[in-house]
Formats: sequence, structure tokens, C-alpha cells
Amino acid sequence: MLPFWGCILILVFLYGAVTVYIHLGLKRPSVTPRPLRRISILVAARNEEATLPGCLQSLAELDYPTEYLDIWIVNDRSSDATPRIATQYCQQYDHFHLLNISDDLPGLRGKMNALAQGIERSQGEILLITDADCRVAPEWVRAYNDLFDQDTGMVAGMTLLESGTANPGIWERIQALDLSYLLSIAAGTAQQGRPVTVLGNNFGFRRSAYEEVGGFQGIGFSLTEDMKLMQAIDRQTRWKIRYYLIPGMHVQTRPLEDWRAFYEQRKRWIIGGRETRPWGYFLVGVSVLTRLSVLLGLAMFYNQLSIWAAVGGILLADASLLWRIRKRFNRRFSLLDFLLFEGFHTAYLLLFAAFTPFLREVRWKGRRHRE
Repeated sequence: MLPFWGCILILVFLYGAVTVYIHLGLKRPSVTPRPLRRISILVAARNEEATLPGCLQSLAELDYPTEYLDIWIVNDRSSDATPRIATQYCQQYDHFHLLNISDDLPGLRGKMNALAQGIERSQGEILLITDADCRVAPEWVRAYNDLFDQDTGMVAGMTLLESGTANPGIWERIQALDLSYLLSIAAGTAQQGRPVTVLGNNFGFRRSAYEEVGGFQGIGFSLTEDMKLMQAIDRQTRWKIRYYLIPGMHVQTRPLEDWRAFYEQRKRWIIGGRETRPWGYFLVGVSVLTRLSVLLGLAMFYNQLSIWAAVGGILLADASLLWRIRKRFNRRFSLLDFLLFEGFHTAYLLLFAAFTPFLREVRWKGRRHRE
């Protein structure tokens, strides 16, 4: 029995050490006001008539001089009222622009193709990306402008899931905790110089860094264009990747409606993330093996105090990250929410770990994509 207990102890220790490492990267940055720069915002939209008005209204209310700002809505062959809604904002605001695309650039498709065509027409020194189902904070652009120092090539921010109701359901609350937990890992490791991913609805990059890697056409198609670009900048250039979970540079979006949408989203992330560095596989491996070994330990030794101490160690580590990040954005969660999140996160993490080698196709935005 000693070798098995030894494995559990080592894994729980590693899990705790990784958590401490992440915490060290979650310090608030010192923000220095910088001269205003030309900034372009790009929103790829495909059949987004239900959410696009809220997104564009939040962009219209940004606290940043419009003479330094151009906003591009890239309509990716929508069949609903998306282009009409975008046109209305373009007529009302001179710094809003609509680009209707009808074909793909060589080697590209989907959101990556839409963004690449929008970037070609934009003018900003800094390029910011958000999605049509997101609302940005009023100080969003100003925060990004101030956080791009001379060594930084890419910056990413926080995404909060908000149901829009006073009493969100348990499914919405679990998703909110799950995303906060994942982003705390992404931000903490990036700030330690080991970036693993960024979230594509809230990040920005220098045009010069984008051009240095050949743009999206240079790096090639991916289901996760955000991560692919981050990896290229990290591996091929000397630019730094920053990830800040701070109020002001956050965006809000709605939780996914059901488990099928959640499955397709996570499947897309996993397929696109296969090209991550060994550090990324190490993080996932530690989490999967730790949770799996502890579950096996519970099944065999449920009446022993030591296995429950191991469970408590994992829960304490996860709770510390969630408490820190959720408190920073004035978001609370109950003990029940946390325990349900732990069960849900563990279940889908182990299931995806088992089936990842067999995942090949994703359905997203009404299109099918194969690896």
C-alpha cells in the first residue's frame, strides 16, 4: 500500500506547489498612465443579432478619445439581422466600421479568417479582440493602453460570466466558477513567464508582434486562433505575454445554455490546445493524476483520515484561487456552489482526458471543423 500512498502524497504536494506558483503570478500590476495610442477593436460576428446590440453599445460608451479609436465589426456571412444592426451603429458613430466578408483568405476559415481580414483594414498600433456576445467595461481600452509597456507584445484580461438575472441558476453559477478557476491558472502562469493560453473574447496584441509572426496566415489555421497566435508570439519573438485579472479590463458574457454547448466549447479548446508546450501538459497532468488518485483512494480507503486530508488539500488549493479572483471582482460564491463546481470540474476533466485522443471534429457557429 505504501507505493500508492506515496503517489498520492507526491501528487497532492505537487498540486499545492503549482497552486502557490499560480498565486505568486496573480499580483495586481502597477499601472502607469501612458500616452494615448491608436487602437483598433475587432469584433467577428456571425448570426449575432441577439447579442450584438449590447456589445456595440458598450463599445460606444468606452472612455477613450474616438480620434484614437477605430472599431471594426466583421460580418462573417450572417443570415440574420447582424449586418443591419452593425450598419446602424456605423451610421451613428464615425469610428465604427462594418466589413462584410464573402470569401476566405488562403489557408484560413472561421473566426481566424474574419479577424485576419479585419486586421488588414484596421489602423491601430494595438489591436484588441472581443466577441459579439460580450460587453466591455468603460475603461477597457484605456486599461489596455496603459498596460502595454515597451516589452509587451500581448495582453489578456478577465472574462466574467453573468446570467443577467438576480438569481442565476446552479448551472450558470458552476460555469462562472469554472471559468474563473481556469483563467486564474492561465493568468498566474503567464505572469510567471510560462503562458499556456489566452481567451479569445478579451485580449490584445501589438500590430508589430502580429506581423513579426506573419499574421494569421503565417501561423496557419487553428480552431483556437487566440492560443495559436499567443504561442507564435511567445516562441518566435522576444515580446512578453501578460495576463491581468483586474477590474476595468474585464468583459462580461453570458453562460452557455446547456451541456451540449459546453461540451463543444471545451472540445474546441482541447483540440486547439494540443500544440501547447510541455508545461501545459504538466499542469493538466498534475491535475488529472491528482484527482484520479484521490478518487481511487476514496474508493479503497474512505474510512481513513489521511485520504480525507488529501481531499481537503485539493479543495483548499482550489478555493484559495477562486476566493482571491472572485473577491477581486466583488463576486461571491457559496460553499454549495464550490462543492458542486469541484465535482463538475473533476468529472469533465477526467472524461476529456480519457477521450482527448479520439476528438477530431467540432461544430461551432453553425459550421463543422476538423482537426
